[in-house]
Amino acid sequence: MDEPPATHGDAAPRRLSWTSRRGIPPEDAAEHSPWLRLHEHLAVRHGVRADGPRRWERPDADDPLHLPALLRQAGRQLDRDLARLLDELAPGLTPDGLDVLRRVAVKPSDGVNVAEYLGRSESSAGRILGVLAARGLVVREPGWRDFRTRRTLVTDEGRDLLARVEEPVARLLGDALLGLEDDECHHLRVLLRELADRPVKRPTRARRRTPRTPPAAGAAPATDAAGAA
Repeated sequence: MDEPPATHGDAAPRRLSWTSRRGIPPEDAAEHSPWLRLHEHLAVRHGVRADGPRRWERPDADDPLHLPALLRQAGRQLDRDLARLLDELAPGLTPDGLDVLRRVAVKPSDGVNVAEYLGRSESSAGRILGVLAARGLVVREPGWRDFRTRRTLVTDEGRDLLARVEEPVARLLGDALLGLEDDECHHLRVLLRELADRPVKRPTRARRRTPRTPPAAGAAPATDAAGAA
C-alpha cells in the first residue's frame, strides 16, 4: 500500500491562495481577487465572456482627449467579432479583406483607390489585394488609362462568397448596435462619416535651397570683377 505524503507534524500542507498562485501582489489582492476569480469562473468553466475588467478600464467618454482611444476600442471589438465569424464562414478572409472585396464588387478599383478607402498605405492595400487574387476572389489586370496601375475586378467566386456572408455579417453588426435606437444609429453613422471626411493635414515640407558657396577670403566682389572686365 502506498504511504501518504509526509507532512510536518500533524499540520496539513499549506495551500497557496488564489492570488498567490497567479502572482498577484498582496497590495492588489484585496481589490482584484474577487473580480478575477469571477472572471475565471465565468470564462474558463462556463465559457462565458466576462467583460467586466475591460469595461472598468474603458476611457472616460466625457474627456475629449479619450476620443481616439474609444474609437480604437470600438473598432477593434467589432473587428474581433467579425474575424471570428469570418473564420467560420470563410477561413482566411479578414475584416479588411471583406471590406476590400465589397468595395471592388461595387466599383472596380486600383491599389490607390483601395488604400484611400481603407485609410491604409498603398503597400498594405496591395498585400490585401494579392491575397484576394491568390484565392481567386478578384482578378487584377492592367489599367486602361495607365498601364503602370493594375485594375481589380471581383470574380464570380468572390460574388458568391459575398452573397454567402452578407446576411450573417449584417446580423452581427445589428447585434452590435442592439442597445441603440434607430435615430441614435443614424446619428452615429453621420458623426463617424464626418470624422472620416475631415481633411488630412499633411506635414508641409520646407523649400530646398541650393547652398551658396561663401567667397574665398580676399576675393573681389562679383560686381567689381564684372565691371573690370
